[in-house]
Amino acid sequence: MLPLPTVKAITFQALRGLAWCHRSGLIHRDVTPHNLRYSPVTGAVKLAGFELAREVIPSPNPSPSPSPAPN
Repeated sequence: MLPLPTVKAITFQALRGLAWCHRSGLIHRDVTPHNLRYSPVTGAVKLAGFELAREVIPSPNPSPSPSPAPN
């Protein structure tokens, strides 16, 4: 079992990697423990398993958010 600080560091790195993918217009679509590569020697985490990944093209005219329903 990994210590909690190590688990937090792995989670942080995985989320940072996913955030970078999203900013770059890429959606992973298969985030599982099997697709995270962790090196206990360096502490580095890498995303793997991009077979199902898709590129997302932003809409030129995004629709406005719906207004909240009146009370």
